[in-house]
Amino acid sequence: MPTVFVIDDDEHLRKFLARGLKRKGYVCETAAGGESAIARLAEEKFDAVVCDLHMPGVDGLDVLRYAHRELREPPPFIVITAYGSVTHAVQAMKEGAADFVEKPVGVDELAASVQGAI
Repeated sequence: MPTVFVIDDDEHLRKFLARGLKRKGYVCETAAGGESAIARLAEEKFDAVVCDLHMPGVDGLDVLRYAHRELREPPPFIVITAYGSVTHAVQAMKEGAADFVEKPVGVDELAASVQGAI
């Protein structure tokens, strides 16, 4: 089963997305922020990453840049962003993100994006 790494500082949303993706057949790992996510990406391999763009400290773009700069085979990134942050999502696409999904995000929409990226 593919492993998806869900990164979001909003605990409720992070758990909701991980539970939903598990029901869709994915193994899910989670991180509450960019700094811990980078540490995990350095040590573990994931089939896809779902990452919030706006997080305090190390944000989603920082995590995306790290993965594309430092990992031999960076996993596909699906960035999630709030309405009004589409400019940032476009920047993420230019930096190598596979897709972006606007909040509020539904599990079916996210699972389809993950499947397409994998």
